[in-house]
Amino acid sequence: PQVAAAMEDQGLTKHSTAVSQLRQFVKNAQCSKSLLRWLLTLNHKPTGHTNVLERYGMELDSLCKLMMEHRVMFESPVDQEASASKAEIESSYVIPTKLPTEPPSKFDTQLRKGQMSCMCRVEFNIQREFPPGLVETTMAALQDVDDDLRMQSFFRFGGFLYNQAKPNRKALFLFEYPTLILQVQAQCNEDDEDGREQLAARLSELKERV
Repeated sequence: PQVAAAMEDQGLTKHSTAVSQLRQFVKNAQCSKSLLRWLLTLNHKPTGHTNVLERYGMELDSLCKLMMEHRVMFESPVDQEASASKAEIESSYVIPTKLPTEPPSKFDTQLRKGQMSCMCRVEFNIQREFPPGLVETTMAALQDVDDDLRMQSFFRFGGFLYNQAKPNRKALFLFEYPTLILQVQAQCNEDDEDGREQLAARLSELKERV
């Protein structure tokens, strides 16, 4: 509330708009370009936060490119249906380090009745933890791997791509030390050879991206 109030006081945006976008940011680490600008130009005395862009003499676009280059954040895929109704869609980003540690409710490797899957497990020969940036780089690489599955949900150690119109089809990845799990799911009968081949092809696309 204090940050939203400060944004309004400094003429950056309306309080209600700030609250709405900050809630979205806290919930799933999605940050619009506007919110990123407001946060980076905000002066907030209680936290000692001063106008970052002004302090370092940087343009927002340059900073965004730098953050994406170093995999600190990546662009969210554009909702094709929403973009069809608007002339221009504002850029939105995902900042992985701000994602919740608990998986979303729909994140599940278990199959529903009538579903089949293809899965791949990648074992890392490491002693303690995944290398810095590995999870973030994987998210950036896989977030648009399937054009038919544009809706998405991420958490700190994985994510899945799905489409509400196709609830029985999705792709997911999960980091469980020391393993990376890649899985694709679809409505498919056991004797459906074409369907099984399509599943294997979709999994191969995930593996190639990683």
